[in-house]
This record gives sequence, C-alpha cells and structure tokens, in this order.
Amino acid sequence: LLPAVAKERGAVLAVLPVLAGGLLDGINPCAFTTLIFLLSALALAGRGRREVLAIGGFFSLAVFMTYFAVGLGLFTALRAASAFSFVSRLVRWALVGVLVVFAALSVRDAVLAHRGRAAEMALQLPTFLKRRIHESIRGRVRSTTLVASSLVLGFLVSVFEFACTGQVYLPTLAYLSRIGQTRAVLLLAVYNLGFIVPLLAVFAASYAGVTSRRITILFQRHLAAVKVAFALFFLALAALTLAT
Repeated sequence: LLPAVAKERGAVLAVLPVLAGGLLDGINPCAFTTLIFLLSALALAGRGRREVLAIGGFFSLAVFMTYFAVGLGLFTALRAASAFSFVSRLVRWALVGVLVVFAALSVRDAVLAHRGRAAEMALQLPTFLKRRIHESIRGRVRSTTLVASSLVLGFLVSVFEFACTGQVYLPTLAYLSRIGQTRAVLLLAVYNLGFIVPLLAVFAASYAGVTSRRITILFQRHLAAVKVAFALFFLALAALTLAT
C-alpha cells in the first residue's frame, strides 16, 4: 500500500510543476502581449464576436500542435543525448545554472515592472521579432479564409515567439528528458494544454464583451506578480532537477 501511495504522490508532484509551467508560459508577457495585439487587430478589422471566438479556437489549436511538435522533437534529441552519462550530468548542471539565472532575471524584471519600467525587462521578445509578429497578424486578420489564416497565424506566431517562450519550455523539456518516455510525452501534452488555457480564456472573455484595453490594464496591473511567479517556478524546477 505504501509504495502505491508514494507512486501516486510522485505522479502528482510531476504533473503539478509541468502544468504550472504551461499555465505560466501562457501568461508570459511575450505570448500575452501578442494575444492582446491580435484581439486589437481583429477589432480594427471589424470582426464580430463569433468570428473572434472561431479564430481564437483555430489559432489556439495551431499553437498547441506547433508547440507540441517542436517540444516532441527537442525532447527526443535531449533524451538521446542524455543516454550518455557525461552529457546527462552536463545537461543537468547546465540546466540548474540556467534556471537560477532566469530566476534572478525574473526577480529583476518584477522590480522593473513594479516601478513602471516594463520596457526595460530582460526576459522579453527582441524588437525585430515583435515587428515580424505584428506584420503577420496585420496581414491575416482581414483574410476571407478564416480557418486557414487562423491556423497559419497560430503556427507563425508560435515560431516567432519561441525565442521568448522557450525560456520556460526548454528547461521543462530538459527536466522531462530525465524521466520515463511515455510519462514524459503525456506530461508534454499536459504542459501544452496548460499553455493554451490562457489563450482560450482571453478569447472567451473577448466573446463575452471584455475589450482588449481592459485585458491590457488587468495584465499590466499584475505583471510584477507574474514575474515573481516565474522566478518561483524556475527555482522549483531547479530543485526538482537536482532531486531527479
């Protein structure tokens, strides 16, 4: 009985940080500000609420599929590399070091956000990628092929955003590469489901009549707290990596 209970607790402890990572990544300023820009562009293009909801559904589906496929490929590569004991130890300690650095940068970003200097944050998308994303959105929000344009847009945004969202995704993948393959793939799906939950929630809120401006104000008000949550997540994942 005791081994079974311990195994069940271990499974919960594995799911919770991965799900938390996905949810946090979904409200990552990189992803969230892009989402708000998309809602604003859809409003300017004269899209109705039902259209926005449909676009949001297909967009979120494309994001999930793209991130899951990318994650599966990177996970396979990391797992193959970890088969060598030296590489496994190297990846482990490098991951812990990177996570500690990211935690420190997240605390710094939280302080800057609290002081109203969010533009100076370290962990954010480079300006040229923000421009590419905005250009992609502007070029497709008026398309008459709603399904196709939403899927393509979800794919493009996922690729461009990876330079920032990968700060959470890659360490999580490195952690998953250290556990059983079947379990890790299931947890990878859990992570990506968590990642799109905030996207779906924002599109649902838009359908309910909440404006992009109101969502922006709410997000900016809690930006410092989000950054603190990222710092805690990075430290927790570093501890889990050491314990695995």
